[in-house]
Amino acid sequence: MSDPVKKLENYIKIKYPKLYILIYNVPWYRIVTVLLIIQIHFLKMDTRELYKENVYLNTVSIILNKKTVELEFINKSLLDKMIMHNRSFEDFPLPLWNKVKRGNKFYSNYYNLVYEKEVFHPFGTNRYQNLGRTNFDNAPYPIASEWAKNDMYIAINGGRKIFLEPQLDKNKKKIYKNNLKWRILKEKDTLIYGMQMP
Repeated sequence: MSDPVKKLENYIKIKYPKLYILIYNVPWYRIVTVLLIIQIHFLKMDTRELYKENVYLNTVSIILNKKTVELEFINKSLLDKMIMHNRSFEDFPLPLWNKVKRGNKFYSNYYNLVYEKEVFHPFGTNRYQNLGRTNFDNAPYPIASEWAKNDMYIAINGGRKIFLEPQLDKNKKKIYKNNLKWRILKEKDTLIYGMQMP
């Protein structure tokens, strides 16, 4: 009886009689079969849960794709409305733009066709790709910070002022242009208009 296996067997027999019967009176292949069936059952449950989660994620993905398409359509129609709102400037012979102040940032709101042709086309972009962006999205930091400083000056002080402002030419070299800027207060918005002088 000093054998550790026998001690364990007696301990299980006394403490857990049902387990003892299962272990020592049922053939081993049945125990293994039952354990395998239990494992397969849990695997099936896991598979079902994974399938449900996969279906859920696919549904969410379809909904998000649909929302993305809707938002892209709404964004395009808003851009078109902004162009239509400023249509009186479309044929203006000088590059002209408009920004709206939100907090301490200025978001591009409108560019006329001349601006698009002279400023965006050399870089392979168009006005639609640049609307709704800040100065810092549209230009390198040193140039954008100069624009933002001048925009803020006009937003605070109003009036009209000509600024000598940097921009990039088609070779991506910094050049300076005279830009006339003025402020229009419209309802709760502060609009900054700018026009490149010849």
